[in-house]
Amino acid sequence: MPPARPRTKQASAQKPLDSATQVAKLVGDSLRTIRRQQGHSLDTLARASGVSRAMLGQIETGKSAPTITLLWKVSKALGVPVAMLIAPQDEPSYQIERKDAARIVSAGNGRFEARPIAPTDDPAETAFKQLRIAPGHRERIAASRTATRISLVVGRGTLELTIGDEPPVRLAEGDAVFFSSTLKHVLSNTGPDESILYLVVSPQRTCRP
Repeated sequence: MPPARPRTKQASAQKPLDSATQVAKLVGDSLRTIRRQQGHSLDTLARASGVSRAMLGQIETGKSAPTITLLWKVSKALGVPVAMLIAPQDEPSYQIERKDAARIVSAGNGRFEARPIAPTDDPAETAFKQLRIAPGHRERIAASRTATRISLVVGRGTLELTIGDEPPVRLAEGDAVFFSSTLKHVLSNTGPDESILYLVVSPQRTCRP
């Protein structure tokens, strides 16, 4: 009878993270949580702290363990003790986007601006934007090949709207209009003051405009 082969011991648990990796991950998670709670983007925090955006991104993802000097710069910019950056943080139930950190797309030399109002990682099909149109500016929007439903509300000022080949209509503060993105349209601010609009783009369920 052949001798029994010795059994090889199988790993029953994953190897724990080493202390340096644990600290880097802890600091990264805490920094990301505090930054979002305060409404900072990586860019605004980089400007406030003097630490590059790339370095902040590496810290948040746990790819780089920051020095004490770097932690002090970041904590000073956030207005929190250094100890808070090495303590576990609970994820906030809300997220703030400060005005100076907003993602704004502009056209017409800054006379037309569109600001998406949603978290950067939001996968939702519906898009919500704030539009700003300077007095006297006209913005032409080409017809889209993808059919979506556009809901447009005038939040402040007035708007002259031309949809497709229809005659223009004038909308006042509080007025709303709904149409398909497959129709070209022109947004004109013929008034003396800046116009603020709120635009919702959602999936179109019917073929009607």
